[in-house]
Amino acid sequence: MTQNENAEPTPQETEAKSENHAMNDHSKIDLRVVPCVGRNLRNQLADLMVTAFVDDPNAIWHHKSYKSAEHKFRRLLHDLFIAEILSAKAHGLVQCTMQGDTVVGGIIAVPSAHIKKFDTMVTLRYAKRVLGHLPTVSTMVNLALTDMWDARHRSKIMKGRPFIYLFAIGVNLRGQGVGGVQMRQLTAIADILGLPIYLENSKDKNLPFYGRFGFEVQEKAVVREKKDGPVLWLMVREPQKAGPAPPANAV
Repeated sequence: MTQNENAEPTPQETEAKSENHAMNDHSKIDLRVVPCVGRNLRNQLADLMVTAFVDDPNAIWHHKSYKSAEHKFRRLLHDLFIAEILSAKAHGLVQCTMQGDTVVGGIIAVPSAHIKKFDTMVTLRYAKRVLGHLPTVSTMVNLALTDMWDARHRSKIMKGRPFIYLFAIGVNLRGQGVGGVQMRQLTAIADILGLPIYLENSKDKNLPFYGRFGFEVQEKAVVREKKDGPVLWLMVREPQKAGPAPPANAV
């Protein structure tokens, strides 16, 4: 990333540079990143995330009683992503990558100081949306237990440092630079704030993509140490340029 050595760029300038770089690399399509505001974008993003995560080992494991009926599984994931998008809007960052009026990618991120609030709001919103027609009590308990397991591992790896939690990233146009646009946006913000980014990756084929943006595997773990649990690669990207002390509501 090229910067003026005599002036610190604003987040808006940094985002514009990232976006222009992506469009220069992939001139066939015009991409822009916008906040996910309004029901239309929210529903488009939830639909996109369902498609991106319907074969995700972690998602399947937590909802395996519904996987045999894919339409129910998709409905369940859609409700879960709506709850996550709404909660992240209140306590973090939700962005949509647009091609025209269509959402072709999205990202959900939460600052470490707000993860507990985020998790609580997701659980409450999700339970309200699906109460009485989809998940069993055991499914909800399963998700809550994994949230606690995730929190212990994040704490062990990050050792009390503030960080940005990259909760989810998804695209529906592969090979067109959509994922790169989104990741450059987030890493630019993290570099300005001087914050590391933490994520949990559940597919080994995604490791090279994250590696290109500076993420390194800190631990390879089986969820809740269960014999049939999915494998997660716990990854961290350190900031590449020291920034000023971040404000409490930076992300």
